Amino acid sequence: MKRTTLFFSFQKSNILFLIFFLFSISLFSQEFPLRSKYPTVKTISTKDLADGLGKSLLVVDARNKVEYDAIHIDGAFNDKVGNMNFAKNLEKLTKGNKSEKIVFYCNGGKCKKSFTANLEAAKLGYTNTFSYDAGIFEWAKTYPQKTLLMGKVLNDKSKLISNSEFKAKLLDKEEFEKQSSGENAMLIDVRDPSQREKTPA
Repeated sequence: MKRTTLFFSFQKSNILFLIFFLFSISLFSQEFPLRSKYPTVKTISTKDLADGLGKSLLVVDARNKVEYDAIHIDGAFNDKVGNMNFAKNLEKLTKGNKSEKIVFYCNGGKCKKSFTANLEAAKLGYTNTFSYDAGIFEWAKTYPQKTLLMGKVLNDKSKLISNSEFKAKLLDKEEFEKQSSGENAMLIDVRDPSQREKTPA
C-alpha cells in the first residue's frame, strides 16, 4: 500500500501538499462507493448543484477549516461535521428554517463527511438535505471559475494536480518509513482527530 509523505519546509508547499493529499481521496476510489452504505441520504449531481448555487440552496462544506481554506466551492459555508457548534451554525445559516434545501459536500470518493453531516442534520429535524458525493475536486475540474483555491478563484483547472503528478509524489511503505525516520524529515498528519483515533499509525 502506498503512503504519502510530507518532507518540506513549513511554507506554502504545506498547503499545496494538503491539496495533493485531499485530491488522492477522489482519484483512487470507486465513483460513488458510499451511496449503498447511506441509503437514506439523498444525493445531488454536479449540474444540479451548479444550477442552484447562490439561488435555491445552501451549500455547506463539511470538512475541517484547513481543508476548506485550501480549496472550496465559492459561496459555500464551512460547518465541520462533529463540530460542537454544528447545530447552532446550521440554525443560524438557515434562520431556523428546517425545510431549507441544504447540500453538504466533502472530498468525494471515500470521504463520508457529507453523508455524516446529512445524518446529523436529519437528527436535528432538517428535512431537505443532500450529499454532493462527487466532491470538491470533481467540482473544481468542472467549475474552476466557481472554486476558491487558497482564497483565489481557480479559473484554470490545470493548477490542480494531475494523476501522473500525484502518483509521482507517492512512496511505498518501505520508502515512506525510511524517509520519515530521516534526520531532517518532518512528518505532518493532516487527518482529522477521528481519523487518527481509528488508524493511529
